[in-house]
Amino acid sequence: MLVDWLELTGSPLRATLLYFPWLPKDFGQWSPGSQFQRQKRQFYELLYREIAERRDQLDPHRTDILTLMLLARDEEGEAMTERSSG
Repeated sequence: MLVDWLELTGSPLRATLLYFPWLPKDFGQWSPGSQFQRQKRQFYELLYREIAERRDQLDPHRTDILTLMLLARDEEGEAMTERSSG
């Protein structure tokens, strides 16, 4: 999945999909914009599922960046939201 996402940026033309918000429009199943939107949706679903699983099994002894972000608290003691974690 991540490889597919990275392949979108393999050429300068396809990389423009990331930088110009009006380009990745969905013009049907085979259009580059449609593929981009589908892969983006799948990527975020995977990311938020991983965040949810980590929150459920939070181990304060882990030192990876996701765990550190989930353990972080703001000035009021509030944890990061799912959106700010992802």
